[in-house]
Amino acid sequence: MKEVVKDPEKKQAMIEASLKLFGNKGFAATKMEEIALEAGVSKGLLFHYFGNKTNLYLETYEYARQFFYQQINPAVWASSNDFSEMVEQSMRYKLGLQIKYPLEFNFLFYCMGEIQQLPEKIKSQLSEKMQEEYQVTIQLITPVLDRIKIKAPYTRDDVLRVLYFVVQGETEAIQKEMNRHPEWVSLEQLEPMVKRMKTSLTLVQNGFLKE
Repeated sequence: MKEVVKDPEKKQAMIEASLKLFGNKGFAATKMEEIALEAGVSKGLLFHYFGNKTNLYLETYEYARQFFYQQINPAVWASSNDFSEMVEQSMRYKLGLQIKYPLEFNFLFYCMGEIQQLPEKIKSQLSEKMQEEYQVTIQLITPVLDRIKIKAPYTRDDVLRVLYFVVQGETEAIQKEMNRHPEWVSLEQLEPMVKRMKTSLTLVQNGFLKE
């Protein structure tokens, strides 16, 4: 089959349109013709480049997550003295990126929220990608984990499991709050939520660290 020659600028316009519309409306509610109109291309060209909406969604996800990886500064995580400080610093960092790059981050958060409603092909591929992302997270927090002393009988896996659920829950709460307040454009406006997350992590941390 002959390879499709793609204009980089047109493809980028299509990806950005997908980020915006999928990130605002989700997979099911977004039509290919809407994306084509937003990108300033024909519907036929959009299908020529991506084949179908499923492929476009998956490629948009891959673009967004690679964009996120490029912004990561491991020192933000590694320089922390404990988990609560690490989460506080990393959350401020990620929220700052979200304010700076709303298209990419809004899409990623919307995607996580609708994953159970997505077609099986998308859901299975995203689940695999999210497992890879979990491993990236483990790499980021390992320097801090190596420095702390965990109280018996708890293990590193216990700590990671609890940490994951606390951060996941607080992150979802923050995203819902941000969706209700699109006018928030500075970290100062998000500071109360960052402090709330730190309080949650401090409570957990004091339960498993040696005195």
